[in-house]
Formats: sequence, structure tokens, C-alpha cells
Amino acid sequence: MAATICFVPGLAAVTTAWLFPWLRASIARPRLWGWGELMLGLFFALQLMDQTIIFLPHSGDVLFYGGLAFGVVGLYLMMLARSPGGTAEPSHPSAT
Repeated sequence: MAATICFVPGLAAVTTAWLFPWLRASIARPRLWGWGELMLGLFFALQLMDQTIIFLPHSGDVLFYGGLAFGVVGLYLMMLARSPGGTAEPSHPSAT
């Protein structure tokens, strides 16, 4: 269920740059936010598989840490999507 909740808006953001109305003002790069949302959906899907499907002795560890990596990267991409991509401002404007 959580994976589906992440996949649907993430796929819509990646393909059409559509966002929920309450996110439009704060997200500068909707497609990047969509990729982050898809990665977060993979995190939830892998965590579900970790809890239900274990074939090999260490497959649970691989699914857990792999899913954790997808979750961290997805959240990082969603954080980057909030800032506009462009030239950086000077650190001290009075230093000129």
C-alpha cells in the first residue's frame, strides 16, 4: 500500500511534472521530486519483500540494506528538488 502511494504520484511527476496542489509552491523541480518519490516507493517495496520473502540466509540483509539505500537516496533527491537548480549565490554579499 505504501509503495503504491509513492509510485503513483512519483510516476506522474516524472512523466508529466504534475504535483499535488499543496506541493506546487515548494517544489522547484518536479521531475527530480518524482524520481525521489519512486526511489522511496522502492524502499517500501523492498522492506515488504524483506518481511515476507526470504530465500537465502542473507537475503533479508541484502533486501533491508538495499531498501535502506533506496530510501536515503530518494529522500535526498526529494530534498534537492525543493531548491532551484542554478548558479550558487555568493556566501558573503558584502565581500565584494
